[in-house]
Amino acid sequence: MLIEDRSNDHAYFTMVPNVVIDKAKKDPRSLYIKMKRLARKNGEVNRGDRYLMKAEGIGRKGFEKSIKFLIDQGWIIRGEKKKIKSRLSTQLTNTYIITDIWLKNAEHFSEKKEDKNSL
Repeated sequence: MLIEDRSNDHAYFTMVPNVVIDKAKKDPRSLYIKMKRLARKNGEVNRGDRYLMKAEGIGRKGFEKSIKFLIDQGWIIRGEKKKIKSRLSTQLTNTYIITDIWLKNAEHFSEKKEDKNSL
């Protein structure tokens, strides 16, 4: 059986694993959701740090702390630096890759279920 999705739904909603909602504080959670929304099919986010900071309304320190948290959790990895064109110039910027954390999400809820059963 072949199922082909031509709905273009990804333009209308973003799926976020609940482990992100449960474990991340406001800034890293919000940044992850924004990055997940901007990610291409290969998981690459090729928007510059300044764009992401402005979009999320956070400063450099908060951004770096959020990125570190997301990397430490294994939810994103740093990609290669790439040249990105903006309206005024071309700049070398970080890229990030959203990792597949659905297994981590399932494990998180399995642990929660075990905790409830032990009561």
